[in-house]
Amino acid sequence: MILSSEISDLLNEAEVRFPVDQWDIAGVHAWPLLRIRYGFGMLAKHGYRTTVKNGNGSRAVDVLGGPARRLVARLQDHTQNASLSAPAEVVLLSDGISYAEIGGSWMEKFCDPLITKLEQRHLRCLLLSPLHSYRVPRYTPSYFVQPELDRAAIRSFSASVPSGRLPEIDSFAAWAAARGKPGPSADWLRRACARIRHMADFFRGVLERGGSTLGVVVNYYSPTGMAFVLACRECGLPVVDIQHGVSGDLHFAYGRWARVPARGFNLLPTHFWCWDEADAAAIEAWALAAGHRALVGGNPWLAYWANNSSSVVRAYEEQIAAIRNRAPKAIHALLTLQFPAQSEQTRDLLQTVQRAGPEIFWWIRLHPSLLAERSRIAMMIGGAEHVEVNAATAIPLPALLHHVDVHITYSSSTVLEAATMGVPSVITSTYGAEQYPRQILDGTAVQVHPHSLLEAVAAQARRKGSWTAAAPADGSSAIEELLHAAGLAAASELALAR
Repeated sequence: MILSSEISDLLNEAEVRFPVDQWDIAGVHAWPLLRIRYGFGMLAKHGYRTTVKNGNGSRAVDVLGGPARRLVARLQDHTQNASLSAPAEVVLLSDGISYAEIGGSWMEKFCDPLITKLEQRHLRCLLLSPLHSYRVPRYTPSYFVQPELDRAAIRSFSASVPSGRLPEIDSFAAWAAARGKPGPSADWLRRACARIRHMADFFRGVLERGGSTLGVVVNYYSPTGMAFVLACRECGLPVVDIQHGVSGDLHFAYGRWARVPARGFNLLPTHFWCWDEADAAAIEAWALAAGHRALVGGNPWLAYWANNSSSVVRAYEEQIAAIRNRAPKAIHALLTLQFPAQSEQTRDLLQTVQRAGPEIFWWIRLHPSLLAERSRIAMMIGGAEHVEVNAATAIPLPALLHHVDVHITYSSSTVLEAATMGVPSVITSTYGAEQYPRQILDGTAVQVHPHSLLEAVAAQARRKGSWTAAAPADGSSAIEELLHAAGLAAASELALAR
C-alpha cells in the first residue's frame, strides 16, 4: 500500500536526480506527460483505483464509427453546430465528460458559464468537445472534435518515431526499477509525444484560422488537453486550465513540481483557474518562478447554479422535493459512486446500503464515466424503496446538495462542493482522506472504514449547517486578468460600458 504523498516524494526525488527538464521529443516537453502517467499508474498498481483518465483515447469501434455518429448528431442539432473556421477570440476545450443535462439541453459545466460571461463582453467563443459522446441537443454551439483527433493519432502511429532528447532516461528506468517501480519505456514516451505533436498541429490550425488570442481547457493533463496547451503556447497565447475536481499539493498535475524550466513546461498551461485560495497557493508554491500563474475564480458550475432562479431550476427543486417526501423523516444521504458495479469498492458500499434501514434514504449518484452502469447498479440494489439512482444521477449536483444531509464517497471531489454548500462528507478510503486534509481537519469530512459507515453517516448528518456556507465566487476578477494577458481587456471593457 502506498500513499499519494509517498508517490509525490518519489517523483520529486526523480526530478532532482535526473535532467527531466531537458527531455524534448518533437518539440514536446516529455516530463509532464510521464510524471502524471507515472503517478496515477503507481496508484493503480497499489490498489487505489481512481476515475482519473490520463488519455482521451478511442476504441477501434469508436474510431471507425465516430464520423458517422458525429454526422447524425450534427444533423439532429444543426442549429448548434460551430465552425472551425469562424473567427473566435477564445477557444475552449472541454474534457468531454463534464456535461449536465439542464432543461433538456447538455451544458458544459465549466466552459458554458464562462462562455456566457465572455459573450457578455462581446467576445466570440468556440467550444470544442472531445470523446465519442455526441450529446445533443447542446446548450451552446460547439464542434465535436474527436474524429479529427483520431486521425491525428493514426498519423502519429504511421509516421516514424522521433528520437528527441532524453538524457539519462535509461538511468531513470534503472533507478525506478531498483525501488520496485515500473520503469518508463522510452519507446512509449516517444510515441506518446509524437501523438501529442500531431494533435497539437491540428489545434494550432484551429487557433490560427480563428485569429484566437486565449485558450481555455478542462483537464489539461490528458494527452488531448496537453496537445491543446502546446498549440496555444506555440501560438504565443495564454491558456488557462479550469479546475474540475480535486487539486492541491498531492495531485500529480497540480502540486509539488520540483524541477520546472525557467520558461515553464510547454505542456503546462500559463494560467490555472482555481476554486479557492488554498488550491491556488499549492500551485504558486512551485509555479511563479517558471511563469505559471494561479487565479482564484471559484467553481463556475456552483456559481452558475447559485445565481440561477429560472423555471428550469425550480422544476428540479420540485422533483427533489417530491422524492424527499417519500421519506420525510429520514436522513438523506448522497452516495457518489466512482467505480464499476463489479468493483470491490462499489460492492462494499452497496451492501451497506442494503443493510441500512429506512432511517436513511440513499441518493446514489454515478460518476459521468459510469452512466452505462446505471441499470446494473439499480439491479444490485434490488428495488429498495429507500434508494434513488436515476434521479440522483440525472439531477445536477448543486441542486441535490441543497437538499441532502450528508455526502459519502471513496474520494470524489464532491467533498469540496459539498463543503462549500454546507454539507458534511464521509470518506471511505485512505486515498480519499489524504486528498482532503483541510476538510478532515475542520470536520467537514471524516474518514471511516466501510463497516462503520452507518454510524458516521448519522453523526455527520447532525453537523449539517454547523458552519456558514461561503457564497460562490463569480470569477469576474479572474476573467479580467486573463483578458489582460490575452490583450482583450480593452475590447471587453468597452463592451461592458455600452
